[in-house]
Amino acid sequence: MTCRQAGGIDFYDDLRMPLQWQNRPQRVKASVKTRNRENNLVAVFETGGSKVQIPIHQKIAVNTFDKANTAPEVYQQLFADHRDVYHNFIPIFTDGSKSSLSTSFACVFNNSTLSFQIHSSSSIFTAEITAILHALSEISSGPPDNFIIYSDSLSALESMTSLHRFSHPLTFNILELHDHLTFKGFSILLCWIPSHVGIPGNELADNLAKSATINLNSPVPVKDVKNYIKSILHSKWQA
Repeated sequence: MTCRQAGGIDFYDDLRMPLQWQNRPQRVKASVKTRNRENNLVAVFETGGSKVQIPIHQKIAVNTFDKANTAPEVYQQLFADHRDVYHNFIPIFTDGSKSSLSTSFACVFNNSTLSFQIHSSSSIFTAEITAILHALSEISSGPPDNFIIYSDSLSALESMTSLHRFSHPLTFNILELHDHLTFKGFSILLCWIPSHVGIPGNELADNLAKSATINLNSPVPVKDVKNYIKSILHSKWQA
């Protein structure tokens, strides 16, 4: 994966998988959705000849609940029950935000937080993926431990279970870093949670993402740039 600059925007000039993945198509071909003994959805892919599993827990607020007709307290209790089961995993909350003026993300750790703005042409999906990647990057400098990353972006989590040639470039970065951390002794789970139901960590991440002011120089996928240009042209056409 390479980056170029045009019009002041650093962008990935190829949205397809990085070259090191293109040379090993069996990695992507082996990517499947399955469930482990705990009934967690996991992404399975090959790397270096061995299979790697990324657990993506999806038991929080299962589809049997109609969010529009379910009290937030129900989801809060579900989350509390989940934390009781995974009490030995350190929680991290991530979130992305996009408005007409900016795109940003935030990560909430036990004792610290971080939030950044990325280029406004970036999609909300890119913001969500970037948040997860930064969460992994932050914990990589510390000692191995058990972590669980909570995200309210189901599309971001599911993107890691269905890799293909045109997957988001940062998805591959997440998988590579997750593999590296697992090799070092980390145990990392990814878990979907519903948004705006009063889960404190998620609410804080949401607020921090919306109020982020520090700019992060992060490349933008070509697809995002194209959509950004289309939206500008569309707005001018309507004016």
